[in-house]
Amino acid sequence: MRFALLRFPLGLRFPLGLRLGFPLGLLSVFGALAHVAPAHAAPGGPAPDVITLDVALTIAVEKGVDAESARLAVDSARVALHARKQAFVPDLHLSLAASASVGRTFSEGLGLGVTEPGASSAAQVASTVPLFGGGGRRADVRGAEATVRETAATAQRTGQDLKLTLAGGLLDLAQARADVTLGMAVLSAEQAIYDRVQAFVDAGSRTRADLLQEEAALAAAEQDLVSARASVALAELALVQVLRLDPSVPWVFVPPEGTSPVAGPPGPTQDMLRPDVRSAIAGAESAGAGVDAARAAAWPSAGLSFGASTSWYSASGDALRDQLGDRAQAWATVDVDVPILDRSVNRDGVAVALISARAAQLRLDAVRESAAADIARARIGGEAARAAVVAATRHRDAALAAGAVLQERYDAGAATLSEALAGRADLAGAERDIAAARIAVIRAAFELEWAVGAAR
Repeated sequence: MRFALLRFPLGLRFPLGLRLGFPLGLLSVFGALAHVAPAHAAPGGPAPDVITLDVALTIAVEKGVDAESARLAVDSARVALHARKQAFVPDLHLSLAASASVGRTFSEGLGLGVTEPGASSAAQVASTVPLFGGGGRRADVRGAEATVRETAATAQRTGQDLKLTLAGGLLDLAQARADVTLGMAVLSAEQAIYDRVQAFVDAGSRTRADLLQEEAALAAAEQDLVSARASVALAELALVQVLRLDPSVPWVFVPPEGTSPVAGPPGPTQDMLRPDVRSAIAGAESAGAGVDAARAAAWPSAGLSFGASTSWYSASGDALRDQLGDRAQAWATVDVDVPILDRSVNRDGVAVALISARAAQLRLDAVRESAAADIARARIGGEAARAAVVAATRHRDAALAAGAVLQERYDAGAATLSEALAGRADLAGAERDIAAARIAVIRAAFELEWAVGAAR
């Protein structure tokens, strides 16, 4: 683990002629923000497991409930499609039956009733071939194919949502770690300044009020550092919970350093990249196929049935072969079903299907509008974040110069310690703003990647 600090030496001169220099800098977002060792990675213990964004996404896809539900939806849609296609295939049934009976029958030879057992068996083979269904079966297949595309696109979008969520969590952790690093630098500087002010008070060149003010600044720095470390722990715990990891394992999370830029203005090409748009399109197609299937129910349907059967009876005096041959029969029928009066069932079914199709089209329009707004919002956020980096850098440079002037004025007795403390606080705030803006640039890149639908 290593720190990549952007160091900005702030020189503080005191009447004793000593010069105190301390690095009040922030981590480079593209280096140390991702590599600060967490407090629980104790030296000498077991090697911690490193979790990058790619590793986290793999874990979330494998163990996440949302991802598993999306996969099950795809599997269910594929099974339904297979069932719809099988409606065109003729069926074949074999029926076997056997029975035994005991009863009295009249014997002509004896001239009286006798009791004798009897047994019989029968076999039948039958098949049905669908001939015409008004196009309903074809519409069912089209709808099932569209549903497969819809669920597959939804599953892909679920993965992109997971990536954005995990990237956001890792960047939150990066911000918390940056606050810890800055807090440590500020605390170290305040401690050094407190020691110097203590020496000045002991020498009688400063009043005890200055020492109390610096003591308050030191306590505030300690409080900020404690809060920042708690934020790191909570951010790590949130990631552990999202990924359903064992909290007793010393995980090391590595925030992302950037993402591939997405070029080009928002348009039809980028619009079609978004899986949720493609899912909505497939949903509209499935709803349209549902309308065709509902309308097909009003058409006559026809099917061809054919088969053969034979039987055997033990009480008959004929031989088995003769019985099977004599009782064998074959048949073929054409069944035509014409709906005449269905109590408006078909008409109501078409009305419901049309309503569903309209709702699916409205959803598609809403998703497309949302996609355009997401892309525009992500681009505006990225531009604002990059501008914030430039502005925060200028603020930091100005605060650095102002702090030096305030310190010189304090050394000369022309400024109070409160003014010098305000200058140092302003510099620390500027450093924090730079880190936050740089993280915001990376966050905006992930948001644009998600908005366009280019995330993998």
